[in-house]
Amino acid sequence: MSFPSDAPGGYPGQPAPGAGYGSPAPFGDLGAPDLLPLAITVLSLVSYFCSYSTDAVGVSLQVMVLLAGGLVAAIQLIPKAPSTLPVAAVLSLVGALSMLAATIQNSGGTTITVVILIMGLLQALVAVAALLLANDVIKLAPRTPAGYGPHGGYPPPAAYPPPNQPNPYGQQFSDRSTQFLQHPGQISQQQPSTPPEGFGNPQA
Repeated sequence: MSFPSDAPGGYPGQPAPGAGYGSPAPFGDLGAPDLLPLAITVLSLVSYFCSYSTDAVGVSLQVMVLLAGGLVAAIQLIPKAPSTLPVAAVLSLVGALSMLAATIQNSGGTTITVVILIMGLLQALVAVAALLLANDVIKLAPRTPAGYGPHGGYPPPAAYPPPNQPNPYGQQFSDRSTQFLQHPGQISQQQPSTPPEGFGNPQA
């Protein structure tokens, strides 16, 4: 007996491993404690590269402070590294507030300085949120495991009759059993009483 070779394991109709469970999402193995320090680093790098513009004048010190906060936050991503979020949050806040003061003193500044200011304020907010999350001051809702829900790939549960509604299959089987117990002779009467010709009947 052979089975089609296209099905894994040699059984027809068997789905491929991992089929129906949905494709893995990017950064699916990273949680919020890992994504937030990564966001701090990315925002600081954006501010740093924006400072190369000729319109970014007089904000180099503030950009360096923001970059220091982002690089310190990146240490948090190293396995078994000490917690650097408090230092990263302080540097990000100092850099963002210094950038805000420099922009106000320059009467709004240029477009590049405004972009750096926005990136710095976002970096400070993310750094504070990461610090509060790491110290259980704020908590996130637990994620639903993959494979459950309407798009997880599991079939819906089989429909069963309500508890107060009788099962039609069980009722039919019960009726037949009761009929057999009340009329046990009907089955024997339906059998032919005369044996087939050639068995036990003497020929004349």
